[in-house]
Amino acid sequence: MAIDKTTGFPFASTDIHYRVHDKNMLRVGAIYTGTANSVAAEMLIVASATAECHVFVEAAGVGDILAEIRKVTAISTTGTGIITPMNFHSEGADTATTKFYKTPTGATGTIWTQRYIPGGGRKTAAGSSGRTGVEYVMEDGSFLFRVHNLAGTASMLMIAAEFYEIRES
Repeated sequence: MAIDKTTGFPFASTDIHYRVHDKNMLRVGAIYTGTANSVAAEMLIVASATAECHVFVEAAGVGDILAEIRKVTAISTTGTGIITPMNFHSEGADTATTKFYKTPTGATGTIWTQRYIPGGGRKTAAGSSGRTGVEYVMEDGSFLFRVHNLAGTASMLMIAAEFYEIRES
C-alpha cells in the first residue's frame, strides 16, 4: 500500500506508477526483428552497487513466447550496445545507475522465474504479451531477461522493463 503525497490517502496499485511523482520512474525497451523459431532475444540488466533497482518486466511476440529472468553467474560479452532509459517524468532529471544491454552472449545462471505466454492457436499466430505482476529487486549484479520465440516461425519480439532505483546512502 502506498500513500499519495498530495492527498495523504493510501492507495493500492499493481504498478509502479506512483514513482513518477518522485521523478524517478524509467523505462527501457528493445525490439528484435526476425528472431528465428526456438531462438531467444535477451536483455542484460546490470545493477550497480550504489542503487537497488526495482523492476517490472514485459515481453511481446507475434506467437507463443516463453519469458524468463536469470541471476547471471557467467557471461561472455555484455552485448552490442547500451539501451538508454527514458524518464517517465517529462521534467525529471533522474538518470539510472542500472545499465541495460541488448544481445549479450554466453549468459548463464539461475532461473528466478519463467512464464509461458500463448499467442495463437492451430498454427495461427495472434500475438502474445505479458507483464509481470511482481516487482523484482535487483541489487549489485547482472540479470538476464530472456524471451524465447516459440511461434513456429521467425517472429518479432519486444522486451521492456519499467524500473526505479533506491539510492543507497
